[in-house]
Order: sequence, then structure tokens, then C-alpha cells
Amino acid sequence: MRDGLTLLVVGTVFASFLIPAAILLFFFTRPSSWGSPLVLLNICAIVLGLVQQSIFIYVIIKTTTIQAVPTGIVIVITAMEFLLPICVQAILLIRLAAVYRPRDLAPKLCLAIYIPVVAFKVARLVNAGITVQYLLSHMPNDAGVIVAAQIVWGTKYVKIEWFLQLFDDMYVKLSCIAGCAYADVLSRFVSGLFVYRLYSHIKDKSSAQDSWGDRFRTLFYIFVSNFIFPIIFNIAEIAVIFYDTNFLHGLVVVTVNCYVTILGVLLATIWGQGSARGTLPALAGAKEGHKSTAMTTLRFASRNAPNAGGQTSQDADDEFGFSEDESMPSMKMESSTRGSDSITQGSMGEEVQEKRLSASSTGRPTVRTRTTLRESVTAVNVQERTDPPTPVSVYASDPESFHTAADAMYDAV
Repeated sequence: MRDGLTLLVVGTVFASFLIPAAILLFFFTRPSSWGSPLVLLNICAIVLGLVQQSIFIYVIIKTTTIQAVPTGIVIVITAMEFLLPICVQAILLIRLAAVYRPRDLAPKLCLAIYIPVVAFKVARLVNAGITVQYLLSHMPNDAGVIVAAQIVWGTKYVKIEWFLQLFDDMYVKLSCIAGCAYADVLSRFVSGLFVYRLYSHIKDKSSAQDSWGDRFRTLFYIFVSNFIFPIIFNIAEIAVIFYDTNFLHGLVVVTVNCYVTILGVLLATIWGQGSARGTLPALAGAKEGHKSTAMTTLRFASRNAPNAGGQTSQDADDEFGFSEDESMPSMKMESSTRGSDSITQGSMGEEVQEKRLSASSTGRPTVRTRTTLRESVTAVNVQERTDPPTPVSVYASDPESFHTAADAMYDAV
């Protein structure tokens, strides 16, 4: 009974992850792509995962309460355990076709890539059909669900399926990784399992401020969830079926592997698809019109950049009650020095303008020589050393002087 409850809890927890993942799938993909084979196969995998766990819940509750369960339920569960990974592998086959487009490959290379993949799929489907036929002809109707499940666990067809699944999974994923070296097919969106292609997607779609660490971190998450975990659990399935005769222990590993595979491929589809609904506006400092995807790490805008409502950080400080007196003294001195520099530059600009007007009235052409520029810079430097900076408090107490200084700054600009 304890093993049955463990299977119930583990399967229910993982199956519950499929519901928010399905919502994310519809949110981050374009409505126009909902009818595509990639999205339809993901939806099919989600539905099969939920139906499978519903059957598990029904069987475990009936068995725990000592009620009769039809033996055919075990055959249905076995068929779903065979077909669900094949459905997920079909998603990988579509992505493999996106990386190795048959029309762009030489005939020999195309056959070398696709014949093993198709052969694995056909062999697994044939093995699933033989397994179902064997169980229908050899399993007694009154055997009970426990005995029937133990019979399935001891058949050679389950071992064959898991070996084929392991080789198929590794071949498809490693082929996709190797195929991403072709630069002419890197312009298309493919996701999840194609490591180099995902790197290019993150590099192209991330904002300019994203670090290499953020990019490789995202790439690591996708690689682990779509390649490492499924392969590890697949090897664990093979080890358990050879060394543990209790089918409940192996069924826990099979259930976890099933949902990890579904979630990994589903999240890879979400990450790889992207859309206008799944992008974030460009942050401050990024190029105009550039958008960062939802995969990237959010960063705070610069302090002097305006927010979405056109309000600067200084206005926000005033709104939240930060006064000028609470600022650092060095900031006060810097602002006052900048104000005096701007006023000095304004007076210098007025002198230059007067010289130009006098030159135009006499009919002489206006020539800005190197000596005049040096003399102007020297005069400004002398005035900066002799005149003390105007304190901010003077402008605060005398609004007219503040407006005069502002007009001078405007004229200088």
C-alpha cells in the first residue's frame, strides 16, 4: 500500500505541472501557430499525460479500497506508456527536420540522417503492437491488476522498448546538436534540444546588457531539462527492470521519466517559439526597437532614464519624499559647480556672439582662429579659479536669479 501511495503522490505532483505549462504554451505562442504540428503534438502529449495519471489515480484508489479493477486497464496503461514517449519523440523529429531540412541536404546525407530516426520510430510502434497483442492473448481476465502489472513488468518487450527509446532519444538529440554547426539553417527557430541553435537564439534575442553568464545559464537549464534528465531516467529504467522485480518501484521511475520528458519538451517549445506576447520592451540603454525575450534576465534601468510614464528618477525621488537636504554634500557641490560652469560658458557664448555681430557689421568675414579659441578657454579657466561656485541656496532663495541663470544656460546651448 505504501508503494501505491508513493506512486499516487509522485504522479499527481508531476501531472499538476502540466496544467500551468499548457497555459504558458498558449500564452507564449502566436495564435496563428496553434494549429501547427509542433503545438498540436505538445497538446497531445499533455492530454496523454493527464489521462494516464487519471487512470493511475483510479486504479490506485480502487486497489487501496479492495475493489475489483478490470485487467484491461493494465493493457491500456501499458499501451499509453509505449505511445506517450513516441509522441514526444515525434516532436523531436519535427525539430530535427527544422535543423536538417531535407530539401537542403544531399540525397545520401538525407537518407543517412532520417533512415535511422524513422527506423527507430517504426520499430517502437511495431514493438508496442506486439506487446499489446501478447498481453491480450496471454493475460487471464481474472488475474487482477497486481498480477497483470507484474506480468507486464517481466516481459521482454518492455526491455526492448526502453533500449529503443534510449538509442532513439540519444540519436535524435545528438544529431540535432551536431547539425547546428550548419550556419545556413541557423536562421530558423528551433528550440530545446539543439544546444548550439539555442545559444544563437539567446545571443540574437537577448538584450545588449545581458551578460554571457546569463546566456549560458539559460542554455544550461534547457540542456539539462531536455537532454541530461531524460537520458539519466531512461538508463535508470533499464537498470531497475533488470535488478528489481517489484514493478511498483520501477513504475515510479517510469512515471517520473514520462513527465520530465513531457515538461522538458514543452518548456523547450515555449522558450524556442517566442512571440510578441512573450517579449519584454527594451530596457534603458538598449537599442531602439530592440526587444528582449522572456528568457532573459530582467535588469533595472539606469537612474537618470525616464520610466514608462515619462517621469525621471529625480521626479520619483521627489514623489517619495526625498529632499535636497538629504543628499550627499559631494552631490551638492558637484551640482553647484556644474551650474557655475554653465553660466560661465553662457557669458563666453555672449561675448563670441557680440564679436561675430561686430565683424558682420564692418563687412569682415567671421573667422574663428586657433588663437581666439585658446584665449577663450584661458579666460574660462581663470574665471573658474577666481569666481567661487554659486551655492544652490542662493537660487532657492532668489527665484529671479535662478531663471536668469537658466536663460543663460539655454542661450549657451
